[in-house]
Amino acid sequence: MTASATNPAHVRSRPLTAGQQGMLLQTAASGPVALNVPTAVRLIGALDVPALRRALDCIAERHDVLRTTFPATEPSSLAPDRLPAQLVHPASPVPLPVVDLQPVPASERPGAARSIIEAEAAHPFDVASEPGFKVMLLRLSAAEHVLFWLMSHLVCDGWSKSVFARELSALYTAHTTGTTADIPKLSVDFGDYVTETRDRPRIATDLAYWREQLRGVADQPPLLAAEETDDPPGSAREIQFPSVGVSHSQLLEVAQRTGSTEFIVLHAAFAAAMGTALGRQDLIINTPRGDRPTADFENLIGFFVNVLPIRSRIAPSTTFTALVGQVREEVIDALDHADAPIAEIAAQLAADHAGRIGPLTHLSFAYDNLPAADFGLHALSAAPWPIDRADTRYPFELHLWPRDQMIACRATYRADQLTAATANHLLDHFQAVLTAVLSEPDAPLNQLPSFALHHSRQPAGQVASDELTPTEQRLAGVWTELLGTDDISADSHFFNIGGSSLLAALLVAAIRETFAAQIHPRDLYQAPTLRTLAALIDDHTAPATPVQR
Repeated sequence: MTASATNPAHVRSRPLTAGQQGMLLQTAASGPVALNVPTAVRLIGALDVPALRRALDCIAERHDVLRTTFPATEPSSLAPDRLPAQLVHPASPVPLPVVDLQPVPASERPGAARSIIEAEAAHPFDVASEPGFKVMLLRLSAAEHVLFWLMSHLVCDGWSKSVFARELSALYTAHTTGTTADIPKLSVDFGDYVTETRDRPRIATDLAYWREQLRGVADQPPLLAAEETDDPPGSAREIQFPSVGVSHSQLLEVAQRTGSTEFIVLHAAFAAAMGTALGRQDLIINTPRGDRPTADFENLIGFFVNVLPIRSRIAPSTTFTALVGQVREEVIDALDHADAPIAEIAAQLAADHAGRIGPLTHLSFAYDNLPAADFGLHALSAAPWPIDRADTRYPFELHLWPRDQMIACRATYRADQLTAATANHLLDHFQAVLTAVLSEPDAPLNQLPSFALHHSRQPAGQVASDELTPTEQRLAGVWTELLGTDDISADSHFFNIGGSSLLAALLVAAIRETFAAQIHPRDLYQAPTLRTLAALIDDHTAPATPVQR
């Protein structure tokens, strides 16, 4: 379904939420990175495909966010004073293509299914023209299928995955047995949440809080020095462990002892680990905050997440117990001012500091203690189908969750900015620190396991201006204003000398103003060095060659 496939008279518009605004700004500046939420399950038994289709249609009819498009995705259109609309389209049948792999030799079918699913999971949605929800069914045999569904992060968060799985299970059972589905009637929709969260005076108050909270951050050096890698811009990789070496009961014990929560204890441990690893006592760690205003919203599918940049100033002589108390207060204060979109916080920081945002978007931490998705289709055996892919908007991002009485771990990192060795060293150090602080929470942090992250890459020397073309010289001036450094050569790589997806959006706007060249965010990933980007600007501004007649 596309925007043009429905009667425009029946299309409803509404503004963006804080989280959607931030997500759109980052996707507009992140080039080929696909912020998708993929899921696949293997089904054994006699699948009733018509019942599955009806169940999917009912879910899309119940949750209008699954029928929503986002027509404005350019960074310049995302200013808070003129928010673009999201368009909600009328309910219509959900496409369910069936890929029949039975002609493929039986031994090759699982591999063929994996290839198809991996390709679909990595393909970005065209959010301007298609809803962020698609489904596919792969038939391996008459009694074996793989059901794959994909949602854009613009319309889905972690809680939504459980809502979708629960409703699909109940609706499929109802349609196959002729009974009534045991799912709650929805008293609100996502539009009600949009109305709830678009309180501009309240957001202005929160922005004033973040301006003060982040004072001085823009002038800080990078937390993670970019390294030379062979991966193309935007590449992400994943490291996953079944356990970080501590039990859920250990975590609960320290949380109860400190009058805190599991999340705050783990966040404090991550801050202590990154502080000792990176030699920094002042850290920004971004954490997603998914908050549904009332119980009525708990039954909705949607993106209810904003990002909070939690700042911790860590004294080496303090104890972990004291750090937990400090982080608890920092998190409480952040939650009290959580209505400001992270995109506006970053834009405000950049406006106050000549385009610089410092290490605002370098680290992220999340603890997922949401209820597990209860998925099962009537009379079928269902098992998760693994999907091997990774997306991240941060150089280093850590996700933890309880599993089998332990704490499981998944780290993702920008493979175009960090080597696998550095990412693994950071993760190993976090595990060592977590084990130490949970065992002896009253020990000083300066007694934690030692760790030194050494970078062999040395910054290139500054190149004399007469070695640069006129366009390169002017572009270097723009980079200096944005990145806060004049150590720029013709071969300098924007994303390796402090550039980020948010700064990329600002760079595009500056180029358009300075050169009158219609450069797009995706162009920065094709031409990321000063020399290649200047050449692209020259191509866009060169006078047209007259046609000879």
